[in-house]
Amino acid sequence: MTKKTGSRAYLVKKPLQEAILDKTAPVNIGGTMNKRTLSKLLFFAAVLVACVGLAGGDILPSETIDLQVKAPLEILPQNTDFSLFPGETLEFNVTVENHASVSYNTRLFFGLNDTEYQNKYVTFSNITYMVQSGQNILNAWLSVKNTAPATDLKLTVTIIRDLEFKPENDIPESGEHPSPHGELRYDICN
Repeated sequence: MTKKTGSRAYLVKKPLQEAILDKTAPVNIGGTMNKRTLSKLLFFAAVLVACVGLAGGDILPSETIDLQVKAPLEILPQNTDFSLFPGETLEFNVTVENHASVSYNTRLFFGLNDTEYQNKYVTFSNITYMVQSGQNILNAWLSVKNTAPATDLKLTVTIIRDLEFKPENDIPESGEHPSPHGELRYDICN
């Protein structure tokens, strides 16, 4: 269709003219668009929107919250001093509080303030305990050889959690304690 206006004539394509008059009709300028071109156009539009969102301020509100994972086991204090003679074995209880809602496999480690004496004359129980939630009473023992000289010592009891304890790898050197989850000290008098 050709229109004349004044001295000029111009060509108006029928679909474009209808699109201008009907604002709701889609406009297809330049022929058909294949799927590949359309997908590229949509991809670039998505990248553009994402970049503008990141740089332009569509940042979601956030809040930082403190998180603390606490040691669940605590050895409760006991007002007890031990006394025994060379050649004797002493059984004693260690009261442990498990503050968590789950149970743990645990071990008690014992250390004397005199590691040489400990290595030569003292043997401690080596037991894995299942510590339930709440208070638990763990029975332990120590034995002193009958050749041991009389002395005054300090005993440190340390409890650790261990899910896969391997005694040959995890027993500490004498006087050395693993990372404690609870600790208790006793005086031992001969």
